[in-house]
Amino acid sequence: MRYEWNLDLLSNNNKWEIEYTNLKKQVNYYLTNIDKILENKEIFLKSLKEYIEINKMIEIVYCYPRRNLDLDITNEKYQQMFNKALELYQDILKLINLFEKIIINNIDIVNDYLNCDEFSEYKRYINLIIRKKDHMLEDDEFKAKYVKKVEEIKSKYQTLFNNGFEIKNIQIEGKKVDINRKNYNELMLDKNQSNRKIVFDAYTKEYENCNEVLASIFIEKIKTDLELAIKENYPTLLSKKLYELELNDKIVENLIEQVNKYLYVMHKYLKLKKEVLGLETMHFYDATQSLCSIPQVKYDILEGIDIVKNSLSPLGKNYIEIIDKMFKEGWIDIYPKDNKRSNSYTCMSYVGVPYILMNYTNDLNSVRTLAHEIGHSINAYYAKINNQFQNFEISYFLTEIASKVNEMLFNHYMINNCKTEEEKIYILNNIISSLGNSLFGQVMLTEFEHQINQKIQLQEELNSNIVNNIYLELSKKYNGDSIVYDENTKYGWSKTQHFFIQDSYYLYQYSIGAAISYNISKRIIDDEPQIVDKYIKFLSIGNSLSIKESLAYLDIDLEKDDYIGQVISLLDDSINQLSKIKRIKK
Repeated sequence: MRYEWNLDLLSNNNKWEIEYTNLKKQVNYYLTNIDKILENKEIFLKSLKEYIEINKMIEIVYCYPRRNLDLDITNEKYQQMFNKALELYQDILKLINLFEKIIINNIDIVNDYLNCDEFSEYKRYINLIIRKKDHMLEDDEFKAKYVKKVEEIKSKYQTLFNNGFEIKNIQIEGKKVDINRKNYNELMLDKNQSNRKIVFDAYTKEYENCNEVLASIFIEKIKTDLELAIKENYPTLLSKKLYELELNDKIVENLIEQVNKYLYVMHKYLKLKKEVLGLETMHFYDATQSLCSIPQVKYDILEGIDIVKNSLSPLGKNYIEIIDKMFKEGWIDIYPKDNKRSNSYTCMSYVGVPYILMNYTNDLNSVRTLAHEIGHSINAYYAKINNQFQNFEISYFLTEIASKVNEMLFNHYMINNCKTEEEKIYILNNIISSLGNSLFGQVMLTEFEHQINQKIQLQEELNSNIVNNIYLELSKKYNGDSIVYDENTKYGWSKTQHFFIQDSYYLYQYSIGAAISYNISKRIIDDEPQIVDKYIKFLSIGNSLSIKESLAYLDIDLEKDDYIGQVISLLDDSINQLSKIKRIKK
């Protein structure tokens, strides 16, 4: 078995230099001749293939130094190579913009070409470009200003905290402690409620001090995104985001409405948490406390692999064979190393293999993370072997489904094969925490973002006080009366970096992904006829079909809301099981 990446499957240093040089020439040549790509059918077909090849090759040129940097973030050689890749990518973005404009400005000619058999495998790819025709921004100057402004907004946020902050010499039990973003979560695991309060209050004070500035940055970001959406002929920012995903305008509002019907489930959990933790009063700084300790059982990598394979065996022999292939060929970098990127992820690229970065530490969380990332990797693998590059890219809306299905199958297996009650409690608590955050935490933040958007759209008054109060009232609604809402609760929204540096209307996708994943995993566990075949087909679709068409293979319709109620039933059942065990133990 190989426990380190084999990056030769992607490229090597000498090969990369040749690929980079050749791609740069290709891009320059294409930009010089782009006005001629529609001269006749044969030229367009040749040009289309070359254009797609350019988009594929930038993946290699980008990913090879990036993967090497993930293994050693201090490597200057790969940083220089990566900087060259980023610079070349900017030229490719210009090419993409010009290519799409030519397609949209010549739709009749393009459609004539698409009716020919030789273009059949490119139809969806081109039609997705044509679909932008009513929303294509012709004003290049405005778009350039928008891009510049977004970067300025991100820079304002990052500069505000200098990419982080440190609070010096906080007194905790007679000791001086420094608090920063890196150690905050660990400090908040302290079993002493008074210590947690000290850490939480000191940390939150930094956000309170910047509250007006943070609110102005947040409001400016949404206004900027909305201004672009209106300029692109969308009625709202949300309608733009959903149109880009080929989804119904009402999906997000329906999700919020459905989750709001089940808020009593989260209220029940927080009441149980308060009771089990033995807290006279529960505050937001108590939310980090787990209802159980992490089991001290250790799993070496071979034991971890066996558990993952056993838990995922319902997905079939071929699925397990791909896991074996990963370890044989070097798709996974398993162990922590000095200067290695600290989190775990999967590279969802067409070129090379779908590499997984792990930091395996022999605990149960590491085994679960391995199962999660293998879900992403096999999703990418199936999509690659069943599609050409132009139909490969999996919508982010769908990417979390494969990983979450694996997590749920893993949890089901572990509950049924736990060696101790401690492990069972830990798994149940993990299910509740994960689903609770996905279904209630992310939807609450989505509803918050949606309310701010609506106020901006209606040109209503909006300032830091109004933003804070909207968040506070939503916190009360979603968390219920088991929590004491301290004065600094209202600043909680500003700790969500996503609101400042990521796309608007993004978080709800975690909620829908979790709900769909439960639907699939339950049907697999219940041994529904043909469900595994349907699921493997779903994993193989890539972008050859729309999200709605892809989910239809699984008999899931996002415009019906039963899938939300089903997963909340699982959450409620898990809370009831945990409650029963904990009360028996007491």
